[in-house]
Amino acid sequence: MLNSLGSGYSSDVIAGLVWCASQGAKVVNLSLGGGKYAGSCDNEPVAQAANSLVSQGVSVIAASGNEGYTAYLAAPACGSKVIAVGAVDKSDGRTPYANEGSELDVVAPGSAITSVQLGGGFIAYSGTSMATPHTVGSVALMLEAASSLTPEGVRSLLTSSSVDLGASGFDTIFGWG
Repeated sequence: MLNSLGSGYSSDVIAGLVWCASQGAKVVNLSLGGGKYAGSCDNEPVAQAANSLVSQGVSVIAASGNEGYTAYLAAPACGSKVIAVGAVDKSDGRTPYANEGSELDVVAPGSAITSVQLGGGFIAYSGTSMATPHTVGSVALMLEAASSLTPEGVRSLLTSSSVDLGASGFDTIFGWG
């Protein structure tokens, strides 16, 4: 689907999303993205496909992007039904790289995250692609505990139970926390 540099075709990503739904996935991680969108990007093809999965009962969690934009998210995180994830540092502080904006839902640890390195060993990476799997893991645990949760229920539980960071309530830097 994507090459070793993380590049590929939107059509391949969309085909992967269709495959996930056909296999009965309940949650999907999209640590990828492109473009620059203020507000919802529901006309962007990958966001459309992700929103379609949510309509089929699959929670789709996507990285907000790493360009450091303060009012834009990358697609498909800007899809109106997608749960958009930004990143915080080890002190729950703002990062210089994470995209922020009105479609951001939550943040998770994304700085200096230890990961398996291609070819063996470990390496520390930073980015919203490192934060998004933390959120996916939380969603998987929610679904394990309450399998009847809909994607809307997952979003509600996730945003209402997040630790509020920054300004009280929702803000464009940390989402709901």
